[in-house]
Amino acid sequence: MAYDLPRVSVCIPVYNRAVLVRETLRSVLAQDYPRLEILVQDNASDDGTAEVLAEFAGDHPQIAVQRNTELIGMIPNYNRVFARAQGDLVLLLSSDDLLEPGFLRVCVEALRDPEIDVVTAGYYWLESGRKTPRIPKVPGGLYRGALGMVLRENPFNLCVSLFRRSLLERLSRRGKLFRERLFTGDYDLWLRVAAAGAGLLYRDDVLGGCFRLHPGNISKGNRRMYRHTNLTVLANRAALRQQCPCAYRYKLARILTHNLRDWVRGRPVDRHLNRAVTLALLER
Repeated sequence: MAYDLPRVSVCIPVYNRAVLVRETLRSVLAQDYPRLEILVQDNASDDGTAEVLAEFAGDHPQIAVQRNTELIGMIPNYNRVFARAQGDLVLLLSSDDLLEPGFLRVCVEALRDPEIDVVTAGYYWLESGRKTPRIPKVPGGLYRGALGMVLRENPFNLCVSLFRRSLLERLSRRGKLFRERLFTGDYDLWLRVAAAGAGLLYRDDVLGGCFRLHPGNISKGNRRMYRHTNLTVLANRAALRQQCPCAYRYKLARILTHNLRDWVRGRPVDRHLNRAVTLALLER
């Protein structure tokens, strides 16, 4: 019976995605899993997104939309929508990405195993109607305490990952899942998941969704993303030094080498970050 199944909360933060969010919502509604709550947090969009969301919410009672009265930023908006989740299981889905048919059912089935806290999978890049498989270059299977691997590879995608809400609440700090000063909240969360020793099942035989490539992707060639990726490493330095010291020091050395190469080529270098990374590398 449907009421015996765990409820899944699909959390979708959105800002100015009137064109793309329709297909995102349709991909969630098309899942063959009956116990869904679809939570959308509109970050004060001004492009017609609110009207699209109102249309969908009017037709589908499982969709609940809240609208921010002012723009609060991407990461705070993720925190705000996650705070609304009531399901046993949680998916954090970008408003421009898609789920493949049947993905949630496969994940829920795997999470019947109490040793598993999160299920993740491969995905597609979708550009101009063409889908290209993106399969993480790590073996499939159950990982626990794989902090060094996550640090080196950063292989997993939040949008094709189903978490136990109890795990995400345990990782939250002062009621917030993501650290709002870090723009690369997904990388930070994966590091904290691994550092906590959570059971992470990677299904290398499943492609769970589509990452849509379009001009509005914020991560494409973004120096801010690179800087915040490095800040994320520093923010997790206590766990990294303890659990995977060699991989951590190698990562710091690579950051310094990259910045030195930029300096030689006449590119701007963040001296404050360089100093912080150097001090971290010298720590014992």
